[in-house]
Amino acid sequence: MLYRFLLTALSSLLFLSFVSDKSLTKVAMDPSVEMLSSSALVQEVFPLLPKEPHLDSQVFQLAFNGYVALKNQGKLTNDSILTIIDYSKPSTEKRMWVINTRSKTVVFHERVAHGKNTGGLYARHFSNTPESHQSSLGFMLTGKIYEGKHPNSLKLHGLEYGFNHKAYDRGIVIHGAHYATEKFMMANGKLGRSYGCPSVRMEISDTLVKTLQGGSCVFSYYPNQRYLSRSSYLKTETSIPLKLAEAWLKQG
Repeated sequence: MLYRFLLTALSSLLFLSFVSDKSLTKVAMDPSVEMLSSSALVQEVFPLLPKEPHLDSQVFQLAFNGYVALKNQGKLTNDSILTIIDYSKPSTEKRMWVINTRSKTVVFHERVAHGKNTGGLYARHFSNTPESHQSSLGFMLTGKIYEGKHPNSLKLHGLEYGFNHKAYDRGIVIHGAHYATEKFMMANGKLGRSYGCPSVRMEISDTLVKTLQGGSCVFSYYPNQRYLSRSSYLKTETSIPLKLAEAWLKQG
């Protein structure tokens, strides 16, 4: 069926070309133009991603909506990478996914530590406050790699006021840590904890931050109702005109 074929093909082409916000709004105002929603695209893309351990489809939908919104706003310069951290899972599980949105592949699936005052085995508390030593929720942009207390650390810029906009000033970065390893987990029953940074095992930290650097999207999730009800990115539903999809297919 043409509609399903367009969805499947568009799921990879979508990330290569986006019309501007202004153009898309203009087209969307025409009721005669048939549109494809981001939720419909997710239904096609998500089954192609590895399912074990399971990346929740609803979490992926939220991350995807924000990713599309940021791309349409021109904020993503490294726009082929989407990172999802699901803090509803214990630190013993691999709860970080780095997804290449063009190839629809998971390039990293890793354990990630949370802040020492966020919780023990499970993350429970989140903050945007300096010196809270808690993790932050929401959408962030990756910045530059720098050499600080931890080698090859990746700066993060929070995009959501009240939830993570102080991340850069707090020194929240992605970095490698000895306490984010399987060996540490087996000895202690959980990963160690950071001062709020999403820390990963040293063995992959250099490659991971080089993949994420330079303006890619990072989404940290937890079923916190205050955040879920207030985040503007989670309320975004982007639609793409079918005719535009057909034009992209002809170009391909």
